[in-house]
Amino acid sequence: SDNIYDYPLMSMGKVKVESIDDAEEMQIMDEAFDILGFSHDEKYDVYRVSALCMHFSNLEFTGMGEVASPKNLDAGETLNEILHFADSGEAMYDAFINPKYKVGTEWVNKTQNVVAVTVGTGSIIKNIYGRLFRYLVDMCNSTLCDPTMKDFIKSSRGRQGTQGDR
Repeated sequence: SDNIYDYPLMSMGKVKVESIDDAEEMQIMDEAFDILGFSHDEKYDVYRVSALCMHFSNLEFTGMGEVASPKNLDAGETLNEILHFADSGEAMYDAFINPKYKVGTEWVNKTQNVVAVTVGTGSIIKNIYGRLFRYLVDMCNSTLCDPTMKDFIKSSRGRQGTQGDR
């Protein structure tokens, strides 16, 4: 869906700023990726990971006491279609509700309650975003530390400045 309100963690707070054109900002960011030397696949992967986090925020759980269960399987099915993580969306939910822990030499399942599952899902989303941000910083730094790219970026800035002065 292209409705930001369909993604709970992305629509907290103010989602529209009147002075900002989201389509224009997206175009600027896409061009910045090109200038920094991101390949088509690298750009696509950044967008894909961002979209996955948005879909992860749609996982909804319900339950009483110590046992959580999926509210519905739609978000799990969508994630599974993208990730090919398991046989079904239900298995995606099960990975959060009944995670496996290694105890000594054996693996055991631990059933989670709604609070634990919700916190775990949010933590995974934050971790993924954190790793994506680190990847972007590393890619930008490696480009900016490359002497040939420094010259390219300086020359492209110079061309932009002279065009604006005309």
